[in-house]
Amino acid sequence: MEVRPSREAVFLYEGDVAIVIQFGERIQGVELGEDEVERLFREGKARLLKIAVSRLGSKE
Repeated sequence: MEVRPSREAVFLYEGDVAIVIQFGERIQGVELGEDEVERLFREGKARLLKIAVSRLGSKE
């Protein structure tokens, strides 16, 4: 699967789920191969995060 990096603001709403790859260092290259991404995970320099919005706060 091709995943393109983005620094766009993303807004999540109730019921949304996002899967995020977080890199522990700034990635200089525009394109990372599968081997490079796997190496970053093995070295602890990348992690996957699952973000789920189960309930939004109210403005009461």
